[in-house]
Amino acid sequence: MIYIKSNFSNKLKKYEQTNVVVLLESAFGNDLFSKSVKNAFFTGYKPNVKNFVLIYDDKYIVGIAVVGFRKVKLVSNSFKAMTVGPIAIDPIYQGRGLSKLLMEHLDLIGVKSKTDVIYLGGIRDFYRQFDYVSCLSKSKIVIDKDDLPVVPNVTVLALDKKSLGSVKSLFRNACLANTLTSVRGSNEWKFLTKFCKNSYHFFKPQVVLFNGKVTGYFCLDPVERGRIRESVYIQNFSQLNRFLAGLRLYFDKLGCSQIEVMTPRNSVIYDYCKLYLTCVFVEYIKNNAGQLMKILDIELFVAKVNVSMFKYCLRIEIVNPVMQIKIFSTRRAKKNTEDCVFCAPELFPGIVTGHHCLSVLKNYGKISNMFKCDLNLAFNSKLPFIYQGDNY
Repeated sequence: MIYIKSNFSNKLKKYEQTNVVVLLESAFGNDLFSKSVKNAFFTGYKPNVKNFVLIYDDKYIVGIAVVGFRKVKLVSNSFKAMTVGPIAIDPIYQGRGLSKLLMEHLDLIGVKSKTDVIYLGGIRDFYRQFDYVSCLSKSKIVIDKDDLPVVPNVTVLALDKKSLGSVKSLFRNACLANTLTSVRGSNEWKFLTKFCKNSYHFFKPQVVLFNGKVTGYFCLDPVERGRIRESVYIQNFSQLNRFLAGLRLYFDKLGCSQIEVMTPRNSVIYDYCKLYLTCVFVEYIKNNAGQLMKILDIELFVAKVNVSMFKYCLRIEIVNPVMQIKIFSTRRAKKNTEDCVFCAPELFPGIVTGHHCLSVLKNYGKISNMFKCDLNLAFNSKLPFIYQGDNY
């Protein structure tokens, strides 16, 4: 008999834990997700919500989705997000409608928990049937290690309790400096630093110090030796060279000639590297894969976004019956200009994250420069709200 239920990861029996690990390996064809789930969730972590959604055939687990909740700051307001992943169905059971059962249950969890958006990484054409749309692209800067600065009195150490307070402060300041960013409380930091150091969520975190004071931290990739999956640092040019010197020091010991730093366009490290270093920026714009989002209640979500748009002299409305999203300026428009743009609902998540902002602006030539500036400030100049530690 097929049935679905949610459970706490620490409440699973040993045979169920083994079942989950085998399921993930068979579904993905590698052990990246199985090792990460085993190391993060089966080593003593006690979640405060039922974080495993499981499909059973009698006592055998044939489907799984791991969920977590994050608060996401949007300028002066915030919304609740549910991150999902990995998601897997046993290959033997695929094609039987179990994915639909799983996704409908996730929606139910989202509604009951008063979640505003659900996000996950996956195949766009597959998840489109469940109303998920693209919201972000992945990107990285590739830097020649020998091009990085050398700064005296810089050291790199593994993250420990002594430096954790400074790391939390760095993350909080980075969050405040940007328009749209996930917020980490004590529960999130405990999960990452105590249980995720051997998972892709927060793999082997390292702290860069200058004269004994923390100037940044970075997390590695469990597969790609020269890749940094998450990095946070003091948000100004004058001190960034110290963080970069730490990267040179660390990866020199690993014998890496190049370093890949996962980072969005317009981040501080992006601007610095493009200006001062020899580097290559690569944006992963996959036609059928990437970061996807589903807004559970579009009217409620627009209302929350509008609280923050006041600062940028913008307002958003849902235009019925065609269900278009209208973004317009609250400033007085000049003659012969109409300071508003329209986008389809499926583009709106990508507008909020900044992913679709430029493509939407290209379609409107008769708007004022002031309106373009407001749109760019509100929807384009930001770090993505998903750091690796908040992206299941």
